[in-house]
Amino acid sequence: MYYALITFKNVPKLGFAHHFYAESYDHTHQKIENNIEIVYIKTGNLTISLSEKTMVAKPGSVCVFLRTLPLHFKTDENSYHTHCSVQVISDFEFKVIEDINKIPNDYPGLIIPFITEPCDKTEIIKKQLFSIVSDLSVSRDLNEFSASLSAMGILEALNNIFKKSFSKKAQNASLLCYKIKKYVYEHLHENILLSDIEKELGKTSIYLNSVFKRESGTTIQQYVNHEKMRLVAELIDSKGISFKNACEDAGIKDISYGYRMFKKQIGITPAEYKSSARFDIDEI
Repeated sequence: MYYALITFKNVPKLGFAHHFYAESYDHTHQKIENNIEIVYIKTGNLTISLSEKTMVAKPGSVCVFLRTLPLHFKTDENSYHTHCSVQVISDFEFKVIEDINKIPNDYPGLIIPFITEPCDKTEIIKKQLFSIVSDLSVSRDLNEFSASLSAMGILEALNNIFKKSFSKKAQNASLLCYKIKKYVYEHLHENILLSDIEKELGKTSIYLNSVFKRESGTTIQQYVNHEKMRLVAELIDSKGISFKNACEDAGIKDISYGYRMFKKQIGITPAEYKSSARFDIDEI
């Protein structure tokens, strides 16, 4: 998915506003124009391509096309496609970002996905687009200003839909990381396997690692290793037990592996640690 980061420099005007119908539509937009097209997909999928990246807009979706970009549009073969479209003409600055995690938190302008999936809000936007087309067909001179404001309101609504969705995803990611860390803490004395965390949280290890690394900057296994070595160091400090017994209490059966892990995490060998001044390992 691509995301458009847009900052308007002036009050936009409206260009075309119409209902569109096509069969087997296949078109590359090559003319560079300083405008934005807001499209509600009524029937038939619409495939949008940019830089070899392909997205599919399904019926009920709302799309935003920056016509400054070389976009390619194609409908499904042997099927018809209809949409309602409004063109917003303005001087604006924009960036296109594919990785959602690279979107600045403090971006002052609008952040709009190229495609907003069908939801209750897109149905409201559909009615607003239909209304703009209807008003301009009656009298452009009388209705253009109010229609232009309506179009800007639609872009703002799409921005709000995205930000709420993005905020919810961030909250879910933070909650998932908390659950992973909680599981590790509760099972630190055991041999912790990613497959066990998978079963506990009902997510694949690939997904869990992706979210955890994005939020914490480390993989789950690296976090487990770090926390186990923290426990080993604490056991040596507080109970004065041997490194071997400390490893066993931390669920590490392979002592040579524990030795290598300890040296990697702490920076010195267990013997050097026992003979040196005690220090804390930073938390992740």
